[in-house]
Amino acid sequence: MTITREEAVELLETMVRINSVTPWLIEGGAGEGEVARFARDWFLQLGLEVVLEEVEPDRPNVLAWLRGSSPGPTICLTAHSDTVGFAAWPDRALNPVIEGDHMIGLGVADDKGACVAAMLAAAELVRSGDQLAGNVLIALAIDEEGISIGMEHLVEHHADEIDMAINLEPDGSHTIFGEHQGFGWIDIVVGETKPADYSRYENNFKLADGETIDDVFAWYDRVAARTEKVVDDLDRPVPVDHSVPWNPQDVDNWSVRWVLLHLIQETARHTGHADIIREGVDGGTAYPLMAAAEGWPDSPWMKKWTAAG
Repeated sequence: MTITREEAVELLETMVRINSVTPWLIEGGAGEGEVARFARDWFLQLGLEVVLEEVEPDRPNVLAWLRGSSPGPTICLTAHSDTVGFAAWPDRALNPVIEGDHMIGLGVADDKGACVAAMLAAAELVRSGDQLAGNVLIALAIDEEGISIGMEHLVEHHADEIDMAINLEPDGSHTIFGEHQGFGWIDIVVGETKPADYSRYENNFKLADGETIDDVFAWYDRVAARTEKVVDDLDRPVPVDHSVPWNPQDVDNWSVRWVLLHLIQETARHTGHADIIREGVDGGTAYPLMAAAEGWPDSPWMKKWTAAG
């Protein structure tokens, strides 16, 4: 393997320093234009065929093609180039630092680390000189932290060119499971909050003894029915929990409309990840990795990821 630690660190540091806050989530956010142009120039130096496809003004997807020398399937490595805001740590977010085996900075884990992983995978393939039967497409999409218009654009315009895909995100498990999102928010909307039950939350991510997929689908149907019953005002405020580090500290309430759109986007986003592959690299899973990368405080249910040994 030709990729060095120094090369990976330098590339990720450069990506993190480029402000790419999604303007859908944060009004006035810089958007993905600058980071897209940096990635384009980087891929061009590597010799790839690169296109910027503008989804909204100055918000392009980056598509970099490594064409094979003979016919075969196309695999797409995709990650997102946008980030959340950084009002809670404005002096540090875009100035990454290394602490041991961790880099701390905005988007290191979500999702510029994945962008860099895909970029360096392409570099390794080019340097190897191997002749590919088929193509590799690196797609860096915009707006994942918003409503995923970048991914929608990619699917709408290129689905017929892609045979398989790996969606790179900081998530993973040694167990294959069906994932569901957002069941707790209904209680917040109707004011029925309960003490946190962390063991129950953890069990939501795996089938219990004797539980079947049909049972999970039936539960999902019950939640959907309750949602339809509860949602009577799309503008009703939903309090933001400021005790968790990923929620914005400068926003007190979301609307029910925003929460519903977020749940739809999250459910769609979490149905196709290469979770097992991601965890197989170093044992890290989504939130512990993000906690380590972005310096979240430890809590009873979340500890920062550390390397084994």
